[in-house]
Amino acid sequence: MKKLLLVFLFTISATCLAQNVRYGAKLGLNVSELSGDYEDALSRYGFMAGVFAEIPLTGSLNFQPELLYSAQGNKPNSVAGSANAERAELDYIQLPLLLKLNKQRFNVHVGPQLGLAVWNSFNSDAYKNYDVAAVGGIGYQIIDGLSIDARYNFGFVDVVNSSALEGKNRYFTLSASYKL
Repeated sequence: MKKLLLVFLFTISATCLAQNVRYGAKLGLNVSELSGDYEDALSRYGFMAGVFAEIPLTGSLNFQPELLYSAQGNKPNSVAGSANAERAELDYIQLPLLLKLNKQRFNVHVGPQLGLAVWNSFNSDAYKNYDVAAVGGIGYQIIDGLSIDARYNFGFVDVVNSSALEGKNRYFTLSASYKL
């Protein structure tokens, strides 16, 4: 994970001299859940905030690395004693590496995402300290610099450190971003 963050920082610093690179910040709302054995639990509403760079590759194709803080997981349901009665709140620092195709004011973005766990509801080793996901979404540029987007994140890693339970992160995000 440290090597990946080093590569990310090197990529950003190497492109600082490139023409037309734009930097920005984003803020949004997550609606998340753990799939698998937690399917009856309630969704967790959390926030997402971070920074990004938009690096032109061709006329309408951009590379957009991001560095985000994201609150995920789920809330318990009311059935006491079941696995689904436990809360599973998980917060991550995430590194999405997106390809973004722009068509006029609209865009489509896809790519992988790596996550490093920074907090969980038990403050223990009940959950793995990493996550790997695929990201897909759409966006709309309201005015130059100001955009909104919706994306879905599909986790591939079972983030629960238990042989009895399984849970993979799945969440939907609505966000607004501003590019300088």
